[in-house]
Amino acid sequence: MEYDTRGILPVDSLAPGKTILGVGPPLVGERALGHRFLARGLDANEGAILVTTTQGAAQVREAVASSTGTADPPLAVVATKDAAPGDTDADLTWYGSSPADLTGIGIGVTEAMEALADRGHDRVRLVVDSLSPLTVYSDFDRVYRFLHVILGRISSVDGVAFCYLPAEVPDDESSTVRGLTDGLLEFREASPRPEYRLRGISGAPSEWLPAPDDEASPAPEGPAPTDGATEAVGTTDEHTPQPRTVPDSLHGLIEEVAAERQTLTVLNYDDDASLLESLETYFERLNVEVRTTETPTETPRNTAILHRGSDPVDMAPVRILDRAVRIERADDAADFETVERPTLLRRAESDCYRVDGGGKQYLIDISRLVEEEALDVGRGTLYTGFQRLDRIDDEYGTSRIYERIAASLVDTHLFGQSGDVPDAGSHTLHTEPDGELVVAWFVVFDGGGNDDRKVALVCEETDPGTYRGFWTRRPDLVDRTVAYLRERYPVDTSSAEV
Repeated sequence: MEYDTRGILPVDSLAPGKTILGVGPPLVGERALGHRFLARGLDANEGAILVTTTQGAAQVREAVASSTGTADPPLAVVATKDAAPGDTDADLTWYGSSPADLTGIGIGVTEAMEALADRGHDRVRLVVDSLSPLTVYSDFDRVYRFLHVILGRISSVDGVAFCYLPAEVPDDESSTVRGLTDGLLEFREASPRPEYRLRGISGAPSEWLPAPDDEASPAPEGPAPTDGATEAVGTTDEHTPQPRTVPDSLHGLIEEVAAERQTLTVLNYDDDASLLESLETYFERLNVEVRTTETPTETPRNTAILHRGSDPVDMAPVRILDRAVRIERADDAADFETVERPTLLRRAESDCYRVDGGGKQYLIDISRLVEEEALDVGRGTLYTGFQRLDRIDDEYGTSRIYERIAASLVDTHLFGQSGDVPDAGSHTLHTEPDGELVVAWFVVFDGGGNDDRKVALVCEETDPGTYRGFWTRRPDLVDRTVAYLRERYPVDTSSAEV
């Protein structure tokens, strides 16, 4: 029996085993479509699995529940936010340590499928709400293999799946991912609301159709903070914890972060050289330098120690690290069931990622991650450096995102050379004709009172189109960046623009 998709997709049903890839700009209703796709199945007593890399488990459960009339629906959630790794206290809930933990996410999907089958739900729907964070945290080959495994598993049990890939992903990578799915659901901006069309599925009309109603701006998460965390730039509160030190410039902060780079020291190594090469490639993107050293005692052998400065953070045998890294690149679905991920990987991933020589596309992907974090939390303050303020209209979907954020309880501060900004009165503008704002690309969210939701991208343009800097979820680094922006660019209360 086919899966009912009436009023959700441009076709009335999907055959068992079919998978759909959505492609288009952000915030065109793709999340709401995914939630309704699952809710339709829940109303028919089908099992549902939602992999969310952008929201908390409770938040997505509430969103799906609003679209279904089923009490206590069999909805399994695999999330990377709002819980410690392995915390499965909530029924049918699994957690990866971060969007970089593809193995943990894959294990969650596997166990969710088994749990739903044990409850008698042989028909299952899967949604991955956004592939963008996965491509930011991991190289494309790892993400491709991860999708190959989980989509293959869904198809093997005659389930159906929908996942969404932002249009900013390079065409060659987007085309490669499309090869994993049966249908392509394209979205585009239109008036009065976005349009979509489905290709590759029999019976789908070829013309563009109005997409289902766009989702409303999400309500703020949890109770409002009471510690002054959402105050505007240039204000202070005696109860607000202040960062220990304030940088002297954005360039100075970038240099400081580069100097405190973590190190993975491999002791007394005498194993296969290719293992070291594999680890060097993996840790390079995490801003971790891999080096080897010999000790007088020659023990322990072939063991890696993660350091910050001279302080040890964690340790693990090289073979265990290598196996965990290689598992995420494997095509064998059974590997998701057997690997135990070392805590050293999680601690390296949760630190600070380097951007060195990175081009514009990578920064757009990270910027979207920060902006969507602010939109999901629904309060707090977002600081964005565009270099030129009129660049808010340059990129596909950027203006739309900032319209949505400005309509929420999030305060937005935009920085750069003077330029036209749509609905400028909804933002606080900070301009200068030259100086660091002309070369700085930054998107910083203060978390809205929640340390776990703080995230920052801070870069400077070193050559035309080439950037150097970092992005991080470390609360202390985010706090110091916010403190600098508040101190260096205070609000002029007599004008919306300074």
